[in-house]
Amino acid sequence: MVAGAVAQPAELDIRRFWEIAQSPGRPYLSYQVEYPPLMLALFKLLGLTGSMHGLGAVVAVVNAFADAAIAVVLLRVWGRRAALIWLVAALPLEQLLLSRLDLVPAACAVAAVAAVVRRRPALAGVLLAVGAGFKLWPALLAPLLWNQLPDRSGRRRLAGGFVITAGLILLGWLMLAGPQGIVEVVTLRGAHGVQIESVSGSVIRVVTGAHPFDENEAFRVAAPSWVPLAGVSAAGALLALVVCWRSRGPASLAAGWVGAVGLLIVSSSVFSPQYVVWLLPAAVLAWEQGERRICWLVIAVAGLTMLDAEWYAAVLAGSPTATGVLLLRNLLLLATVAVCVIRVLDDSRRTAVARRLASAALTGRAHQLRRLG
Repeated sequence: MVAGAVAQPAELDIRRFWEIAQSPGRPYLSYQVEYPPLMLALFKLLGLTGSMHGLGAVVAVVNAFADAAIAVVLLRVWGRRAALIWLVAALPLEQLLLSRLDLVPAACAVAAVAAVVRRRPALAGVLLAVGAGFKLWPALLAPLLWNQLPDRSGRRRLAGGFVITAGLILLGWLMLAGPQGIVEVVTLRGAHGVQIESVSGSVIRVVTGAHPFDENEAFRVAAPSWVPLAGVSAAGALLALVVCWRSRGPASLAAGWVGAVGLLIVSSSVFSPQYVVWLLPAAVLAWEQGERRICWLVIAVAGLTMLDAEWYAAVLAGSPTATGVLLLRNLLLLATVAVCVIRVLDDSRRTAVARRLASAALTGRAHQLRRLG
């Protein structure tokens, strides 16, 4: 059963998309959905192809366009080198990503960062909210981009674009399904197990020797208690917001992105392989900012994730080698997050010191002018 379940992971994802697209009744109420409303709407639209094969083909086309959109945005805003790094770094992930839709919110996030660089903050806020309508994580970048804007006017426009767009999406979501829709997305349809590829799941499996079981299209292990795991996830989300808020100035942009989104991933009870694309665009920005260590760390995490995906059957079977690669990937991701958080805190401290010195200098100059006057 395990071998059959992992033989065609891409087909399993497409089958789930098709199931959601063809289910009758009210989403989240008549049937469960683990995706936010814009992703649900996309599934319904793609379901008009009339067959699961047709839906899978269009999913691949949508992802190809999203991949190209990221490359074009990087090319126009950061130059040819950035676009080339993206294409090379994402190439090994293509087989994995073409059957998922994580490139779509990633494209929204990259476009939002580009809009801030080009001083179009209202558009950046709209793009982040739209990205969160597909997958929730781009919303985390709103305070990060807020701190990239030097003036209050730009910050107000970014906040306005984000709040209005996100509010409309949330209102439509609540009108469609009420709070139940949000609960299903946050809990992944009320799953109780912890995915074996997650940081917590991989440790629980090694320590307890628990056998994985299939729950909601993912292999999981039983958690001793959901309370501490929920606490870890909540603490991770809170720390991610703190990291975004402390990321002040362009120098902390890439480190803030990787640190905050990485905290979400390492504290989550699920770590699907495609989640690495949430970090990969920030690796390109890190390279452009001279943060080569962060870039290489993210690329290494992506490479080990691809190896883990190729060896998924061996991971399920408990192979020591495959399990070792999985643990190494998770440990490397934890190290990457730590490096980024330290970088953000150091930059924040230096910025605060510089501001205090500048303020003291201005105050001293004002006193001197008053004495001369």
